[in-house]
Amino acid sequence: MRPSRRRAFRRPACLLAALLAALPASAQAAAPPEASPVAAACMPAGQLQRRLAESYGEIPSARGVAANGALLELWVSPGGRSFSLVVSFPPAGGRPARSCLIAAGEGWRRAADPAAGGPET
Repeated sequence: MRPSRRRAFRRPACLLAALLAALPASAQAAAPPEASPVAAACMPAGQLQRRLAESYGEIPSARGVAANGALLELWVSPGGRSFSLVVSFPPAGGRPARSCLIAAGEGWRRAADPAAGGPET
């Protein structure tokens, strides 16, 4: 079920607040410090991926590996209605893989790729 237009407008702040409220303080602190300069909602990777897919219809659109080995992913819903920026860390020290929602918003649009002379693919 897609969020209503009115609910979708408040989605980024509500999603971050809900995810942060659902996590104990120890889980929020479990992300490596280099994950984000702002508070991020972190949870097992599969759980965050399911939530983005089921609640917002978002799928991975782009990804890359950061210098610290973290996987950065951009999740986008059809037509760019909503988007989420996620950083994921591999399993370590007996912990399962973790993903952190570091930004979310609405109205995602691709930028022109000057090297290709048009939109990115």
